[in-house]
Amino acid sequence: MRAVLGVAATDQESAGDRDYCFERAVKFPFREGKGCSGSIDCFKRASFVMEVKQSKKRAPGGEYDLRQLMAFLDRRKRRRSAREEEAIKRLMVGARQQAENYAQALPERPPFLVLVDVGEAIYLWSEL
Repeated sequence: MRAVLGVAATDQESAGDRDYCFERAVKFPFREGKGCSGSIDCFKRASFVMEVKQSKKRAPGGEYDLRQLMAFLDRRKRRRSAREEEAIKRLMVGARQQAENYAQALPERPPFLVLVDVGEAIYLWSEL
């Protein structure tokens, strides 16, 4: 991905102010000096905030198990139920709000929000 984006590997950059990185720390300030923190899945300064989700269930340990893979392939042949569609919609609406919050917490808001539902879809919003 770094070659596509034309950026240096993250280990070659200063830890405090990266122009491009995975898991970029973000602070959300609240009143009275308190706040909380989060991390952006993938970030490039002045370009984008990317939030990645996976609407398909995964086996423990993060690897697909064969039964889940076969069930996934079978589901691709049939239409999703309204309940499945609604669950995916809620996940992606939440992901967009999360990306919006991250973008607003940055000193310079990037022009693009990218949401990735791994294996399903890529959503792109532009502020331009």
